[in-house]
Amino acid sequence: MVLIHGAYTAANLLAGTFLSIFLWRASHDLVPIAIYSGLSALMIPAAFVANGWVWRGLGAGASIRLGLFGNGFVYLLILALGSATPQWVVALGLLRGLAEGFYWSGFHLVSYDTTSERDRDRYFGAQASATWLLTALLPPAAGAVIVAGTHVGGPYRGRRPADGGHGAGRSAAVGGPGTPFGSAGHDAGPPQSRLALGDPRAPGRRVYRKLDGPGADHPDLPRTQK
Repeated sequence: MVLIHGAYTAANLLAGTFLSIFLWRASHDLVPIAIYSGLSALMIPAAFVANGWVWRGLGAGASIRLGLFGNGFVYLLILALGSATPQWVVALGLLRGLAEGFYWSGFHLVSYDTTSERDRDRYFGAQASATWLLTALLPPAAGAVIVAGTHVGGPYRGRRPADGGHGAGRSAAVGGPGTPFGSAGHDAGPPQSRLALGDPRAPGRRVYRKLDGPGADHPDLPRTQK
């Protein structure tokens, strides 16, 4: 999961760097970048709510894949719009935020369901370290590649290597072999979501939550595991 989420993070970093430079070159104005980023940030919690209350039967795996494909679709639209992209930043920002929200809401469920109290801290520590390293390295590297490509083949050629890295990262995140995102277990819909949340109606194993004391189990959950 660390590798898969790392691929997603790398794709986002490469695409974000490309888009910021692209919007600046197309409009020579910071306002479209601010609108796009602001609307994306506002739509993420809205997508969380929609996924949790409106589409509860979607399932964690389907939610993740919907978010990944939605993000890819946004960048395909940007490439198709070309120099007209600054005029469409409102719609693009809303779509991007919606896709991000679906990805993260499903990803948190999968993370909770595939880790335990014994390894959850190590998992989140490894994930945070990988994210920090990628965030420090990839945006400057992508900018350098874009600038170098501009000197060779014009203002729009330099973005192609960054686009290729973005596409490769998305492909790895969607279809990596052996990943929980592509397994049938996370397409089960509501039972998987209830399992990740500790709902006593979920089939299979139960997730126990302690209340105050070290031995206090949730009173509504059974004490048998299988």
